[in-house]
This record gives sequence, structure tokens and C-alpha cells, in this order.
Amino acid sequence: MQILVSETAGRLVDERADRVDLPVEQVRMHRDGRLEVGGRELDAKQVRAEVACATGDLFFRGGAAPWFELLLALESLRWFQSPAAGYLPLYDRLFARGVRVTGAHVNAIPIAEYVIQAVLARFQRVDEWVAARAAREWRPHEFREV
Repeated sequence: MQILVSETAGRLVDERADRVDLPVEQVRMHRDGRLEVGGRELDAKQVRAEVACATGDLFFRGGAAPWFELLLALESLRWFQSPAAGYLPLYDRLFARGVRVTGAHVNAIPIAEYVIQAVLARFQRVDEWVAARAAREWRPHEFREV
């Protein structure tokens, strides 16, 4: 079975190769769109990956365009592991073909913590506390219980 991985994901798998015995052929896509298997270059028409695993650097270091073009062209694709925490319109095209899409949940806790902090800050009127501190003044204010 072939698995399509981004350059970063491929390096991560290589670093753990001694601990993980993967019975898969790793098709690595470089940021410039080049594909390789075991060090030899591969044409996109030769890729038969059933699984694709992307990493977040595709979005901020480049390489997303060729990655998603190949992803949409892969008729063999059955599962895509996305680094995105939310919804991307591209998913609809994959869903229509029966591809399973799973997302990263690495941001769930930090987002929840941020939301709770923002709600409490608004509820307790922290902006008033910050203004008083900036003015180096003590301004009594009412504390509200949640």
C-alpha cells in the first residue's frame, strides 16, 4: 500500500523508522511538487496512494498547491489526514468521492482555553482593571461571580 506524505511527515517517519515497522511504500512530495519513493523520482500518474498525511507547514512554508492538486486527482485515495483544525472547502470534493477526512485536534485545548479566558475577561470587565493599572490608579470595581 502507498501512503502520500509531505516532505516534513516523511522526515518524521524516517526518524522513527527503527521503532515503527510500516508495511507501506512512502510517496514523499517535496515542496516544489516533486515526488519520490525510496530516493527515486516518480511521476504523479504512478502514484496509487490510498492514504495521504499532510503537515501544517504546507500552509505556511509552501507546497500546498501541488499537494492538493495531486490529492484531488488521486482516484485511489481513501483517507486524508489533514493538519487543519477546521473545515476546508476542498473537503467537499473529497467527501463526494467517499474519501474519509480526519483533522488535527491539536488545537482543541488551546482554543477552548482561549475562549474561556476571553469570556471570563469580558464577564469580569478586565478592560477596566487594565485601564486602572495603566493609569497607576486603584479603582474599586465590583467582582461578579460566575
